[in-house]
Amino acid sequence: MIIILLGAPGSGKGTIAELIQKKHQIPIISSGEILRAEMNKRTEIGKKVSRFLLSGELVPDEIINSLIENKIKQLRYEQSVIIDGYPRNQNQAIALNKVWKSELIVFYLDLPKKTLVDRLLHRGRVDDTEKIIERRFEVYLNETQPLIDYYTRTDVLIKINEISSMEIFKKIETVL
Repeated sequence: MIIILLGAPGSGKGTIAELIQKKHQIPIISSGEILRAEMNKRTEIGKKVSRFLLSGELVPDEIINSLIENKIKQLRYEQSVIIDGYPRNQNQAIALNKVWKSELIVFYLDLPKKTLVDRLLHRGRVDDTEKIIERRFEVYLNETQPLIDYYTRTDVLIKINEISSMEIFKKIETVL
């Protein structure tokens, strides 16, 4: 089974992924961690990724799809996986379906923008400035909203409107 956590920047996807992982011993694939690792290793891909992240833009599909596919290939296909921060658009969702054909459940963490901005400004990442955050929300609405619509149409999306990580986790647990 693939458990996808969707939500705007700051919605707590990483925290929720860790709670699910701890309880169910399911590996996490975090697009953000993969991208930051490439940047820290100063690879050619990392240099490209850095330009996109620091401008608040999404990393191009061909780069992120390749990185996620490589990470998935490191796992056994029969086990479950939690994916945090990917896919971000419908093209990426289609690419994921080609790589891993498994049962899919998508949890959409839908929090108020003010809560999200407050969280982002206090977590201390280099790409969490007000200007970059605003651009990331704009990109999120343009790119990811159609993905939410896509998963709604395919009947695999569960919307969660809680703010507290523990309340979000409780709702997810009732489904899992």
